[in-house]
Amino acid sequence: MAGKGPWCVAKPQITREALQANIDYVCGFAGWVCDKIQKGAPCYSTSIIRQASYAMNAYFFVFGPKGIDCDFNGTARIVHVDPMFATGNGMARLCGSFCGAYVSG
Repeated sequence: MAGKGPWCVAKPQITREALQANIDYVCGFAGWVCDKIQKGAPCYSTSIIRQASYAMNAYFFVFGPKGIDCDFNGTARIVHVDPMFATGNGMARLCGSFCGAYVSG
């Protein structure tokens, strides 16, 4: 099932450090986001880009959605194709259907 966009996802080729900084920033505002992406949690992934995209999109959905809420110092972008089903171009598959409600608006 596809949600309604837009979505906020990490840009391709962003450093691991920048992505982790984005996760830390979001978790400072909304700890429930981090709960969902911790090891053993339903949205856990070994991919930092997936974790960061999940966190940034959750922030964007809760605090936006305005373009400024999806900047993250130039490391994120707004997409209009559901990242739950997109591949390539940095739009990593974010999470399984269990987490769709958190990822897609």
